[in-house]
Amino acid sequence: MKTLFLVRHAKSVQNLEGIPDCDRPLKSSGIADAHRVSKSLAQGFTSPAYWVSSCANRAHHTALIFAQNFQKDFSEVVINDALYTFEPSGLIDLLGRIDPNVDSSIAFGHNPAIAVTASRLGNVHFDHFPTSGVAVIEIGAENWRAIPDSGKTVYHLFPKQLRHR
Repeated sequence: MKTLFLVRHAKSVQNLEGIPDCDRPLKSSGIADAHRVSKSLAQGFTSPAYWVSSCANRAHHTALIFAQNFQKDFSEVVINDALYTFEPSGLIDLLGRIDPNVDSSIAFGHNPAIAVTASRLGNVHFDHFPTSGVAVIEIGAENWRAIPDSGKTVYHLFPKQLRHR
């Protein structure tokens, strides 16, 4: 059994003149949401064994916030250019390369790849997957390369759910 955490990066600044898409920073509201979600997640789950993030600043910064709240060493967050994708096939390919001895992984990326992959691998369909949102999916496979399209979404959390508490 494998457990996969899929996280969409926190809300970022849009359309900064002269700043490439990959370098866009997080908004202060995005930073606050990432802290809220990751603190809540860390209360209910143990830290995933393998951490991987898109090379985009907004995704990597989100991963570091989650790592902080899981008390994970920042150096354990792997940056992988392949996660700077908006296509679910790129995310699935990357997941298939995770060491089979790793039982849990967390990936920080972008929509629509995160929403489509979470919908495909789990049993909950996500029409909208907001920034800082997370889905936790249990996958009945011994190897990441053999991920079936029939996992179970055991948990999902979006920032909006925490703002009203």
